[in-house]
Amino acid sequence: MEEIASSKSFGFGSVPKLLLLTERPAVVHRRSAYPLSSKREPEVAVSRQLYHALTQPVISAQAHIKAHQYLANCLQQAESMPGKLPASIPAIQTWLEQQGKQTVQGYRKYLQMRHEGGKRRYFTSKAHALHFLQAMAPRRMVEGACFYGFLKRWRDPQFAPLCKSYLKTVGNGDTSCNHVALYEQLLVSNECGNSNWRGLQNKYFVHGAISLALGHHADRYLPEIIGFSLGGELLSLDMLVVAYELNELEIKPPYFTLNATEGDAGLVCALTMLQSLLKEAVSEQEKTALLERVQKGYKLSQMGLKVSQIVANFDLQEELLFVMQSRVDCLEQAYKAECYECGRSEKLLPAPSVAILVMQLCSDGWATASSVEQTRIWLTLAQERKLPEGYELEILREWLAHDTNDRKRLIHLERNCPGRTAGIAGLDAHAFVGQEVHMLEQVSENSSQNEIMDCLINLMSPLMHHRQEGLKATRIYKAVLEKGSELYAEHHAFLMMRGVL
Repeated sequence: MEEIASSKSFGFGSVPKLLLLTERPAVVHRRSAYPLSSKREPEVAVSRQLYHALTQPVISAQAHIKAHQYLANCLQQAESMPGKLPASIPAIQTWLEQQGKQTVQGYRKYLQMRHEGGKRRYFTSKAHALHFLQAMAPRRMVEGACFYGFLKRWRDPQFAPLCKSYLKTVGNGDTSCNHVALYEQLLVSNECGNSNWRGLQNKYFVHGAISLALGHHADRYLPEIIGFSLGGELLSLDMLVVAYELNELEIKPPYFTLNATEGDAGLVCALTMLQSLLKEAVSEQEKTALLERVQKGYKLSQMGLKVSQIVANFDLQEELLFVMQSRVDCLEQAYKAECYECGRSEKLLPAPSVAILVMQLCSDGWATASSVEQTRIWLTLAQERKLPEGYELEILREWLAHDTNDRKRLIHLERNCPGRTAGIAGLDAHAFVGQEVHMLEQVSENSSQNEIMDCLINLMSPLMHHRQEGLKATRIYKAVLEKGSELYAEHHAFLMMRGVL
């Protein structure tokens, strides 16, 4: 990862004028192992609900309205947040270069510390690192979504930089460069499935929900998207350290390497757009108002959890409760059978909670053995074919090997921690395939170029661009954007899509 941290420079040349939008919004009694607690999570998980509503094969009109309301509320909250961008293009460019230099210097100091025998900064174990991958998934699985709404401006060369920025994130139709596809592969290869992260607490979905909402209201929030991009694309020392430590834990992070090396493209695009907007401003008052909206967009990018906060949120005991939820019946029956065979009375109440059951098993020696694989808990789960896999297996393994004194916290955690919300499974791949087929069936040899391009754009949505038809649509869209629609026959894109050409 050392080669990633190199000096950065941000420059831009002449760009065509970008017309200011004429409409500017005013704003610029059964066991329950994880009872929700209002102490730890809002009464209504607004960010998570909106995120899932905007990541469906078909987005409802109600979801669009809620996205607008959500952005208005977030922008209002952002007003009181600390930190801001410099007030001019040259100052922003200088600030970005300084931030890049500081990141490089910080990374070099980190490498020196590690080469001198220092410990990892973030991850205590592989289970800790895998938890981080899942916690980052709500943000990374919709990366670049804030630019999606500009794809419909494919005829206007003034919006080409924004379109190209989205194309860059989605790998220009190449799976090996598609950020979302790479992150999905990272999750799959480490057996961190959709069901593990889609039910995370509301706070993990804030950044992703903002990005999706901006993408669905791009015309209304162009200045905010510029600021959001300036804050989100900046090379992060935290992510460089994360990539180094993931690699050290044998979690190969090609996604993080690509993400770190391609961040400049998004920054340059944001700067060029801001420059164009400022040139179109007719008065100093309008320029000031525009920069204020960019500032709010920048603050939007700072909302949600930071890397250090996500790392600090890992709690082995809490994760163990989550892993054991679906296995408590199996362990309870095995414990009762052992009590019956040994002729001793059971010490459990009817339908014990996860924490109470696990604590009792530990008290009776079920978590003590010469090795993790020889503990009664492990052997029982293996015999009943209930042994977890991937991330959950790492959690169980580490917990069984952990200091037993910490296990006394289980009861407290169960009473006070909401953990994950059960029942939120990954989206059915068949639903996306069915939607892709439906989209393609809406166009034919008699369709207009606009209808065909609308089909391509729908297939390039944040939740579909990394799938087979979405990748194909991206390559065709890129060709149209670069060569000009006049070079294509009216049905050329459609025929390419169907494999005729």
